Amino acid sequence: MKNIVLLLNLAAAALVALLIAGCGSSGQSVPLERHLSVTDSLQREISGAKSQNASLTSRIASLESDKRLQLTRIAELESSVTFLKAQIAKIPPPAPPPVADPRLAYQHALELFRSKQYSQAALEFQSLLDGGIELKLQDNCRYWLGECAFGSKEYAKAIEQFRQVFAYEKSEKKDESQLMIARSCLKMGKPEQAKIEYQKLIDTFPATPYLKQAKEQLAKLK
Repeated sequence: MKNIVLLLNLAAAALVALLIAGCGSSGQSVPLERHLSVTDSLQREISGAKSQNASLTSRIASLESDKRLQLTRIAELESSVTFLKAQIAKIPPPAPPPVADPRLAYQHALELFRSKQYSQAALEFQSLLDGGIELKLQDNCRYWLGECAFGSKEYAKAIEQFRQVFAYEKSEKKDESQLMIARSCLKMGKPEQAKIEYQKLIDTFPATPYLKQAKEQLAKLK
C-alpha cells in the first residue's frame, strides 16, 4: 500500500516538474504533444496503481474474512471438546472384577511387591480392598499399599496410606505404619517432622519391636 502511494506521489511530482520546465524562463518551449504523451503515460501508471490498490484491498478483505471463519471454527471445536470431556467425566468407572480366591490374590500381590513390581502389586492390593476382602486383611492391604508407594518413592502418598491403617480398630500394622511414616518424612527431607513421628512411635507403642530402631534414628536427628 505504501509503495502505491509513493508511486502516485512521484507521478504527480514528475508531472509538475514537466509543466514547470515547459514554462521556464529559458525561452525553450516543450512541444504540447510531448506534454500530452507524458501526461497520458502518467495517467496510465496512476490508473494501474489504483487498480492494483483495489485488488490488494479486496484480497486483504478476503483474508480477514477467512481468518474470522477460522476463529469461529476453532471456537466451535474447543466448545465440542469441552462438552465431550464433561460427558466422559460423567461415565462411572468399571466395577472391579470379582476375586476368585482373595487369600491367593493377597499372596500373589505380596509376591509382586517382594519382586519390586510396586505398581502392579498396588493395583492388586487396591483391587482386593475394592472387592471387599475380609476385614482382618483390609488393614494389611492398606499397609502394603503404603509400602508400594514408598518403594516407588511416592512418599507423600505412602504417608497417606499408612495413616489410614490407624482407622482400623484392630490392626497389627499400626506400629509398623508409624515407623514407615517417620521414614517417609526423612525421605522427603523433613527431619523435624520425622523426629515427631519417631517420638510418637516410642510413646504410643513402647512394646514395639521397632523401639530400638526408633530411638537410634531419633538420637541421630537430635
